[in-house]
Amino acid sequence: MTTSVLTSTSIATLTITETPTIGQMQEWWEAMQQDPTRHIVYTDFMPGEFEAFLAPVRQGNIHMWIFLVGEDVGGAFYLHDGGTDDTGEAYAWLGTYILPPYRGRVAARAWQLTRQACEREGLPRIFAAIRERNRPAQCFITRQMGFTRLGVYTDWSYFEGRLDHVVLYTLRRQDRSLAWVLAEQRARQFRRLAPPAPAEHRQGLQDELAAIAPTPRALTSRQKPTIHIR
Repeated sequence: MTTSVLTSTSIATLTITETPTIGQMQEWWEAMQQDPTRHIVYTDFMPGEFEAFLAPVRQGNIHMWIFLVGEDVGGAFYLHDGGTDDTGEAYAWLGTYILPPYRGRVAARAWQLTRQACEREGLPRIFAAIRERNRPAQCFITRQMGFTRLGVYTDWSYFEGRLDHVVLYTLRRQDRSLAWVLAEQRARQFRRLAPPAPAEHRQGLQDELAAIAPTPRALTSRQKPTIHIR
């Protein structure tokens, strides 16, 4: 068994990029697919194929930051299912996967850099939904990422073929009311669909959900909403 020891040098060589190469993205994707917890922590609507995830990234509908430790891919933070509220302010939901050797303080520092990038680009309103049974992620998002826990949303989406609960989080406390409203909108979208089919049949469900969801304005470097399904 190989043990990874992360030192201060790891932090010093940490960088983030919002223009990752296809090779870097595929390395990250394959690590996630090989993780035995993958089907436990993500909803059943998470794409099972790399190209299905890559398409909305190329279209600008997923805003993604991959972090590197030296030249090694450590993980990614990405924004999806975004839009604007009645005032025109942008919001988005957070997705992430961190490779096991880089969980902990390296991932926490990577998030700090990503958060700074989001703020520079006018994206301070970020929400997250974590499956209730995923306790490690819940600890990390509050203790290391600075999110505020809002509470449990019952039967929010499908996990492992059945509806299950999530815990909602907001990066800014003043956005808590909007988080609940948006969570209800997404829950209604999920419930309009039958339980997701096996991975090889999921792309059709992705297309169906995209068709029934409202279409927000396209995301640019200055207008930031993004769309994707988790």
